[in-house]
Amino acid sequence: MEFLPKEIIHLEILPWIPAKSLIRFKCVSKEWYRLINGLTFINLHRKRTLESPTLDDMILVVPHCLDVRVYARFDSVPQTRNNGTLLNKGPAVVVGCCNGLICLELAHSRFVLVDPLSKKSTDYALIPRLDTYIVSREYGFGYDDVGHVYKIVNIRTCLQGLQERVHVVNVFSTGTHNWEVVNDFPSWLTKLFCPGVSINNKLHWIANNNTDHEHGCIVTLDLHSQVFGEMSIPTINGYPSGGCDLMVTGKFIYLYMQVREQDMLVDSFAELWVMKEYGVTKSWTKLHGFSHRDFPNWWSRKWLIAFKPKEQAMLTTCFHKPTWYNLHDNSTTKLDVLDIRYNHTDTRHAKPWVCVQTLASTTLFQTSTPTSSRLHRSIT
Repeated sequence: MEFLPKEIIHLEILPWIPAKSLIRFKCVSKEWYRLINGLTFINLHRKRTLESPTLDDMILVVPHCLDVRVYARFDSVPQTRNNGTLLNKGPAVVVGCCNGLICLELAHSRFVLVDPLSKKSTDYALIPRLDTYIVSREYGFGYDDVGHVYKIVNIRTCLQGLQERVHVVNVFSTGTHNWEVVNDFPSWLTKLFCPGVSINNKLHWIANNNTDHEHGCIVTLDLHSQVFGEMSIPTINGYPSGGCDLMVTGKFIYLYMQVREQDMLVDSFAELWVMKEYGVTKSWTKLHGFSHRDFPNWWSRKWLIAFKPKEQAMLTTCFHKPTWYNLHDNSTTKLDVLDIRYNHTDTRHAKPWVCVQTLASTTLFQTSTPTSSRLHRSIT
């Protein structure tokens, strides 16, 4: 190491080291401590990790009845390692993961941000109550690269009168520590199918479209301007059912759709797609098609958790277990983890997530304001 220029070590080697190892490397010297804690290095490491994540950068976050647990080395069954309980505060919904932070919703609509690296968490204000019947709700969690704040999005579908449905959108910012109402949710959209995923400073959900019900669409929310938009999904022979999910890896959006053909009461087949150029509809590329014979529990809810392009394998769920599905031979391999269990009637709130760990997760606690610093606590 002493024969290598510092520029090579600092700019070409250390940014490729997993965040968990870099935390330990702070003890090497005062120089490395200052380097690894510096915002320039943190942003460089974040950019490298999010653009080209490896399985060493990732942990698997799995909700259970009483807690949420994290696992490392989940790429193969023998190496899967239980890293323990993420938060001992009862059952929780995993809202999403961003920059290595994990957003959870606890009982009574209380939201918590957890950093698995520093073992710290931050509680935030309760979401405003509604004096109406809530039909469904969806979430989103992402980072506003322009405003440099994290935002939690809650979209509730409520009944107005006997049949009319309206959407109430609340956005929480770690900058203001307040919930804000966003009123321009597209009126032509009805039901959201999956939790929101973040890429290109926007959150994305799959939704029904009243004007084109057969195909649906992806609804987006710009995290800075808080303006909704819309993206097209691939043209399919049928229409997407409730068994749809989105996932982001690196620069790509992956889409899993269970498809129901016209005049059919059950799903006929499923497809896995990738958008190779963000926002370009023609760049949607089909990776695989599935039939009911490919999955032993075809009718249960499938999640798109992770994807390995080289091995052509996707991590989904099968009989309450995260399961690797090989696209080459249609074989399945269940991970050696606890069963996914949930206390929610809506299985959309039981999704396991892959969290890409970056040093950026620690900055939320390093730059806390006097008001928010009182909320910081170690995970017990």
